[in-house]
Amino acid sequence: MRNFTCPRCKTRLRRETGPANGELICPPCAYEAAGSRKTAALVCEVGSHYADLGQHARAIEAFAEALRLDPRHAAAYRGKADVHFAEQDYDRAIQQYTQALRHGLNDVQVHLNRGKCYHEQQDFPRAEADFTAALRLAPRNVWAFRSRGYLHLLRKQDEKAIADLTEAIGIDPRHGTTYYLRALAHYDQGDHYRAVADCTRAIELRLRDAPTYYLLGKSHFHQRTFDKAAQAFSEAIRIDPQYADAYVARGDSYWLRHKIDQAIADYTEAIRLDPKLAQPRANRALCYLGKNRLDEALADFTAAARLNPQSVELRQRIQEVQEACDARRGVPSVPVAHPVSPPPAPVRLLAAAPVLAVRQPPAAPPVVVAPPLPPPAALVVTRPPTPPTPPPPATPLPVSPVPVARPPAPPATPLPVPPAPAAHPPVSRPVSPPPVPVAAPARPVASPPSVPAPPPAPSSPPPVSTNGPAAQLIDVTSDESDDPRKYVYQRHGKTYGPVSSEELRELAARGKLSWTDKVRKSGHSWKRACDIEGLFPSGPPPAF
Repeated sequence: MRNFTCPRCKTRLRRETGPANGELICPPCAYEAAGSRKTAALVCEVGSHYADLGQHARAIEAFAEALRLDPRHAAAYRGKADVHFAEQDYDRAIQQYTQALRHGLNDVQVHLNRGKCYHEQQDFPRAEADFTAALRLAPRNVWAFRSRGYLHLLRKQDEKAIADLTEAIGIDPRHGTTYYLRALAHYDQGDHYRAVADCTRAIELRLRDAPTYYLLGKSHFHQRTFDKAAQAFSEAIRIDPQYADAYVARGDSYWLRHKIDQAIADYTEAIRLDPKLAQPRANRALCYLGKNRLDEALADFTAAARLNPQSVELRQRIQEVQEACDARRGVPSVPVAHPVSPPPAPVRLLAAAPVLAVRQPPAAPPVVVAPPLPPPAALVVTRPPTPPTPPPPATPLPVSPVPVARPPAPPATPLPVPPAPAAHPPVSRPVSPPPVPVAAPARPVASPPSVPAPPPAPSSPPPVSTNGPAAQLIDVTSDESDDPRKYVYQRHGKTYGPVSSEELRELAARGKLSWTDKVRKSGHSWKRACDIEGLFPSGPPPAF
């Protein structure tokens, strides 16, 4: 390929064509000079010339004339197919590529282009067959490996994708997009260490765009290196200030570093950029709960539930926060225990909460009137004896929170894969990880009037020293005292307990104990729940 100027029409060209009368002339001039000696190959040159100039209609006419001159000319079929491919008319492109292959043009690029057409039509098996055929013709074709690896990535075949992309990197180790695609495969497999390595290498090869930094931040986030994750998300936001998912992910990183105000700011910006996102609203509501701003938390939970009406957990959060708001205002909440007598007070239905079925006490048996007897003088009505008054209900025993087995957190939503590797893939946005449930107000546990003490343990452990640095934190992981119910906790200004260490951990796991609540052990001072060893092993991560 070299630049030259046609001496007849003065057109500047970059492709050398067949000579006419010893001169380098453009294909249209060569076509005119041929006169009656026009051939299909010469007309194909004219069609390719118009295709390079973007004049697709004139190129199609030229290729059609070449096929009129020679109906078996494979290059003309390929030329028409290339024009249809450029116009994204994939059905006609597949037909013309198939005709070219039938007429003997068994070319690597024909298989690659037809495979891309099948890929655009979501016909992945045929696309894979074409990429494999291209590799049989050229075993070290980097585009064939790269295209097939990207196809495996779309089909969630991560092992095959990593194998093909590794082969492509071995052939061309300086192609940044290939490292990015392999990082996506590692991320889907949960291999965040290799995902970080591939993203870092892609950035070193000047693939410094927002999706690459976003994927790097998500990989650091799952490695719990939140400082590096926040830096990567900040770089993605610097490159693309409209990247809403990057604001959400950086807000999660700030939250886990206990920077609540910065997390709220990022969630607010994400909501401004994309008001249809439910996740930043739910996470901002949890931040408001941590700051005891219940009204704002209730508003965010309600908005998130409108955007995601299928979420049962959001409806539960709304009910719990509504109950906490009512308790703070002194409004009685819905009773949990169903009394036998007297009848319960009218139930106040909470806003945006599911209606609770309240069981009414059993009604007393009706008065039975005996059938009339035929007395000689007057009618005597006999009534049954008055039913005995039922004994008063016994005072309920303290109710400990019942452990509820929670299902494991679902895996991270698979990342959307970027477009074909010929161009840079679009933004791939992994879903933020599911969080631990938020704290909800717990109900006070009534103390019994007289309950026999539990039997003493077989052996008493040595007394715990209250001197030294180790006595500053309460360890709930090794509680072996004679009386296990020796903890009390404060929530929303009320004190509950006593409870055991196992019950305390269960309250935290069920979201009935927030990390900002206070806990006290017998003989110790009040501590925040987040300062208790073994109670929140992974910290208070974001929800939803």
